[in-house]
Amino acid sequence: MDNKQKISTLISSAIENYNQTVENRKIIDAPSTILFGDGSTLDSLGFINFIVAIETEIESELNLTLFIVDEEALSMKENPFRTLASLTNLVEKKVRDLSGV
Repeated sequence: MDNKQKISTLISSAIENYNQTVENRKIIDAPSTILFGDGSTLDSLGFINFIVAIETEIESELNLTLFIVDEEALSMKENPFRTLASLTNLVEKKVRDLSGV
């Protein structure tokens, strides 16, 4: 399994774990799912909890301490948190930068 597939699997697992903790506002595991801004199913606390779920999965499975929301991510021209696809791309980049792979 390559890194892209591994990250997608970890994010899917984080979605599953997150969805088990909420009654409504569940995340649909699809690239076009809006996570942040107009049309998002998540409120601000839900968004934070989901980000933490992803960071926890990565630390547990890849033994990497990753901070998804940081100055670099917040300063990007396009919002990397808007959709599941853009968030996945951001996480892939951060894992690649941390692991050198």
